[in-house]
Amino acid sequence: MCSELNIIVKNLSETQSFAKSFVKILSYPFFICLNGEIGAGKTTFAAMVINEFFKKKIKVLSPTFPIVQIYDFKKKKIWHYDLYRIESVNEFHNLDFNIAINDSVIVEWPKIFEDLFPKNRIEIFINDNFDDKRQIKIKLSGNYTKIKKKIMEPIKTKIEKTLKLKKFKDFNLSFLAGDASDRKYFELFYGKNKEVVMYDMDKSNLKSFIKITNILKNDVSVPSIIKNYEKENLLILENFGPQKYGVVLQKETKSKLYKLAVEAIINIQKIKNVNLPEYSIKKFLDESNLFFKWYLAFIEKKKGRDFISEFNFIFSSLLEYLKELPQVLVHRDYHIDNLFYLPKRKGALKCGLIDYQDAIIGPCVYDLVSLTQDARIDVSRNLESTLVNYYLSLNLKINQKLFFYCYNLLAIQRHMKVLGIFCRLSMRDKKPQYIKHLPRVKKLLCRNLKNNEFKKLSLFITPLIENV
Repeated sequence: MCSELNIIVKNLSETQSFAKSFVKILSYPFFICLNGEIGAGKTTFAAMVINEFFKKKIKVLSPTFPIVQIYDFKKKKIWHYDLYRIESVNEFHNLDFNIAINDSVIVEWPKIFEDLFPKNRIEIFINDNFDDKRQIKIKLSGNYTKIKKKIMEPIKTKIEKTLKLKKFKDFNLSFLAGDASDRKYFELFYGKNKEVVMYDMDKSNLKSFIKITNILKNDVSVPSIIKNYEKENLLILENFGPQKYGVVLQKETKSKLYKLAVEAIINIQKIKNVNLPEYSIKKFLDESNLFFKWYLAFIEKKKGRDFISEFNFIFSSLLEYLKELPQVLVHRDYHIDNLFYLPKRKGALKCGLIDYQDAIIGPCVYDLVSLTQDARIDVSRNLESTLVNYYLSLNLKINQKLFFYCYNLLAIQRHMKVLGIFCRLSMRDKKPQYIKHLPRVKKLLCRNLKNNEFKKLSLFITPLIENV
């Protein structure tokens, strides 16, 4: 079992502040793995942790050449390793790890030997190429999963301070969720109100969320922005409650709820004159090429540049057909985890939407494919057919031959992208929980490739996913 969260720091001072808060919740002995590219700041962060832990100014040197530096103060030790130059298990076993794990350990470049480390550990991934800021991703394994709430305390304190300055009284704030970005959600209770606080250190994300909310709010159900404290990096939003689609879908209500979701797609697509970026052929190819970069690495296969270039040449000519479909507003992440059932509302407004800040202009089949060929849950062929036909009944002017061709084509593009993303999440971001979805996505991809129009694509892709 593991738990994850992301922290964004803008400068050295904020990094120091986070390290200080982080050390306060650590109990001795601890085991920390530090990941990041050369120059990302691993040793700097290790030095902050060591100095803060001992409450003493210690000159912490990079252990690259001595391999290990040992810091000893008041009968407590921290073993600081750098495994960059260690190549074999025999070399590893000569580094006294069996002794070190009785004390505290900080390991830089841990990846090659991570299977030999204790299950109870903290993994930290530092990315210093994150829009001029530094992203600190934390993965808590084993007993360390219990400290997640404590790590969130500095952010919670910051929000509470803002709310008090904004004259909120007698309120209670509890951590609700965090996603793969630096966005965090808290539930806010005050008086009879129960709202959601969205906190995001990246102001561009907030601006995008506010912009898309204003675009959508008159046509579909999106959370109302109750208070806009953009300068303080937070918004107070309407709370849709616990009835996520994934929770309330039952056999007898599934078709009804999915049809509401289709009606909501239609309502989104009726919104015109929107100033947003458009999906380009290059963007589609960049996304599908994640398949070659990450999925092939995951299955330990390699294809040369000529193979990929030839595939892209063929695929790009087919993707041109997407331009012939109506170009509409696209949610871009339209699946049941981002949908809520709001039974007190009328019609399609019973379907509430979240996570739409990456909306874009694209082909009208995009959100429908995302819903009906979901990577995370099984949607039966009968239900898929029902929903597609329902969409077409609400969109009578569309060329159905072109529609079905593009529906399958975009499904191929999306499933290639998703296979790449899920493998990247596992390999790079240490999120293995997505691997369980690979068989479903591969099955969907194979199914769409079996259409006669895509024989050339199938010759490239099918051998890489069948029986793998």
